[in-house]
Amino acid sequence: MDDAVFATGQPNENEEVMTAANGDLRILLTRKRLISLPTENGEQPFILASTTDVTRLREAESRAQFLAEHDPLTGLANRSRLNNRMAQAIEDAAQSGEQGALIMLDLDDFKAINDQHGHPMGNDVLRIVAKHLATLVRPADTLARLGGDEFCIPQPASRQPDGAFALAQRILSSLAKPITVGDWHMMLSASIGIALFPDDGNSAELLMQRADIALYEVKRKGKNDYLRFSVDPQELRSESWDIATDLRDALAAGQLSLALQPLTSAADGETRGFEALARWEHPTRGTIPADVFIPAAVSAGLIRQLDSWMLHEACAQAARWPWPAQISVNVSTTQLERRDMEAVATQGLQASGLPPERLSLDIAEKALIGDPEHVYTILAGLKRLGIGLALDDFGSGWYSLAALHRFQFDRIKIDRSFIGNIESDVRSVAIVRAWTWPNR
Repeated sequence: MDDAVFATGQPNENEEVMTAANGDLRILLTRKRLISLPTENGEQPFILASTTDVTRLREAESRAQFLAEHDPLTGLANRSRLNNRMAQAIEDAAQSGEQGALIMLDLDDFKAINDQHGHPMGNDVLRIVAKHLATLVRPADTLARLGGDEFCIPQPASRQPDGAFALAQRILSSLAKPITVGDWHMMLSASIGIALFPDDGNSAELLMQRADIALYEVKRKGKNDYLRFSVDPQELRSESWDIATDLRDALAAGQLSLALQPLTSAADGETRGFEALARWEHPTRGTIPADVFIPAAVSAGLIRQLDSWMLHEACAQAARWPWPAQISVNVSTTQLERRDMEAVATQGLQASGLPPERLSLDIAEKALIGDPEHVYTILAGLKRLGIGLALDDFGSGWYSLAALHRFQFDRIKIDRSFIGNIESDVRSVAIVRAWTWPNR
């Protein structure tokens, strides 16, 4: 390096890794430049050198670069790195003609772990899950944590959908094995959604959206399973459909409507009321199934707006009926978390003139798991208004009959998994009888 400085007259820098006397590795930055100093023989060129220990600076830079692309809790890739790897995988698939898959998974009932054992234990669980998942993926795959208990795995250049299905099955089998966190032993499960590229989309955003829709369908059907995204063939003709934007426009333009499902008494066959169900008739795509647009509303942050519209519209329609039948409206978990839920219901009743006793709100059992005290406060306020309350999908979660007494539900709606085969399954009959006997 000295010769180069003398030859060119240009300053030079060089970093070297040296071993200190105590055995530690240090990074030393040496800077050299040419100067002229007076001597007995006149001005002569000399090299002025300085050495700086930059070990801590380089470690800080390396750490910052790592954090820019990785999740600090688990060390997995973060969303930024995931997007880069997805873009490259999609481009490679387009050039090679091979298929790839995007696999999204969400731990089932993870919020209950945080609520019951605290966030530190929840973080420990996430670290353990991350380590388990890392042993299941290939070197070419990218394992990322999107946030919370949601993970994502792009799987490029693999025989699809078999490759994605095999990985999903390995994940479910791995999570089914008991884990130990401190003094606690627990078993986990996950809901997994799969989207293939280029078949199901040609952008990371669209693929994530569609894998997310499949994931929520798994949760709706009972969790602990995997499913590939599937829609009506008409929708597949447009790979770039932005469902969130269209849904937002549909809410503003009044494209959504309510379908009314009769609620009939088993005792006398009389219709006691109707359950309001959201329907979306797209101007160019036709009927969009609820199990497609409702998960999209959740992902896009539109579910509260959708719930509010349903409540107001249901009240308005019921107020015009010539007989005093009750209208039943589903309330999402997200809507129930709002502090202004009571105000939203009051506005719907006042705007329509519907008596409170003619409105019933269906509360999903899973909504009671997160923050029971908050839920109790909200439901007690709704009861004071005179609004009826029904517990929906009872038996799909962990809530006990004893807990129902506190919430004072007017009705319970037993989960379809117990009703669907009640005519042939004596166990389902026994369970339903046990649940309904205290309410007679």
